[in-house]
Amino acid sequence: MALTLEQSIALNRFGLGARLQERADFDAKLWLRNQCRPYAIDPFAGANLPDTASMKLRRSKDNGRARRERYYREVEARYQWNIAEGGTFRERLVRFWSNHFTVSWAALPPLLGVVGSYEREAIRPHIMGRFEDLLLAVTCHPAMLAYLDNRTSVGPNSQAGRSRKRGLNENHAREILELHTLGVDGGYSQNDVIALAKMLTGWTLEKGRAAFRFEPRIHEPGAKTLLGKRYGQKGQAQAEAALRDLARHPSTARFIATKLARHFEQDDPSPSLVERLADVFLQSHGDLAKLSEALIDAPELWKPELRKVKTPEELLISALRATGLPPRLPDNALLQSARIMGQAPFTAPSPQGWPDRAEGWAGPAALKARIDWANRLAAGIPSMEAPAKLAENLMGPLVSPRTISAIANAESPKQGLILLLMSPEFQRR
Repeated sequence: MALTLEQSIALNRFGLGARLQERADFDAKLWLRNQCRPYAIDPFAGANLPDTASMKLRRSKDNGRARRERYYREVEARYQWNIAEGGTFRERLVRFWSNHFTVSWAALPPLLGVVGSYEREAIRPHIMGRFEDLLLAVTCHPAMLAYLDNRTSVGPNSQAGRSRKRGLNENHAREILELHTLGVDGGYSQNDVIALAKMLTGWTLEKGRAAFRFEPRIHEPGAKTLLGKRYGQKGQAQAEAALRDLARHPSTARFIATKLARHFEQDDPSPSLVERLADVFLQSHGDLAKLSEALIDAPELWKPELRKVKTPEELLISALRATGLPPRLPDNALLQSARIMGQAPFTAPSPQGWPDRAEGWAGPAALKARIDWANRLAAGIPSMEAPAKLAENLMGPLVSPRTISAIANAESPKQGLILLLMSPEFQRR
């Protein structure tokens, strides 16, 4: 029984790709709606992955080995789950929010051992909760505090600031306003950056441990004004109140709505879709489950045109789901493939995260890397029968008769598989 158009879109656009011999007896929209709730059981509960607080961030030879081992374990567990079971709408949203609140070890190698646990602890539990709770969870997580240098930020008029030469660090506050909430055109000023940075002083780490601690000695005392509102709370509560207000701001609603619409519809999303998503965000006070349901209800997302180029990681996961191959990660073959194609997990080049537009992934060098990878993947499959039939089973009506014909007329099954993997329909979603 072949996939319907709705089923194909649900699996390939909302999810991470159809699996080999995908069943075709499910209601596509009901399948998606049933995912608009948190997991009943942590999918990584049996993986025995350590929490962030068990890792030290300071550099040492022993810590370096431990960090690399933890990174490999986290990446392996993540790939295995996405390839075997969790290629779902929920998992796409985990990756979307993880990219929105990027933490990367590329510029700060000590984070190598905690980037995976950051996603599990700060992102995953909140993707169907309220945006303000997600924002608070990532802002105070040790990985984010280290990545954006807030652990070293000292209020100039704090007890420690008056006795030391260390001062305010604006990085974290600036990225919260520009990348996490309001957006670069969200209406804030440099004075607002400074005010939020002062509120966040004291949000630091336990000595020698990757664990959050509020330290009053480095917190800038007194009331602060952000976006015209005065915050007179003391200590940690001051920044928490400001973050909750930022999470409910109309500029935040529009910024998040635009990013979601771009991710699911097209690089330049429909203004009407952005407007509807922003309204849902505001009216529900940032209820991410309702926002996810609004995506499912959007007619723009059920059109058959494939307008989004897959990122390298999306391509790898969808290919392994399609071929039924395991993620071959004791020897890190899949991780190496992601690295060669320019998207090793948790190594985004900046706090902006990985690009979500075609030009970020569709240049000549990127295309060559994808072709080389497709050849290596096809060469590693012992036998492949009828790749044209596989294409129909994976993408249903999304795959064109022309593509099916090209695959069917390939010189060999392996060549047919390469044509399938490099087809416009498989490279897009």
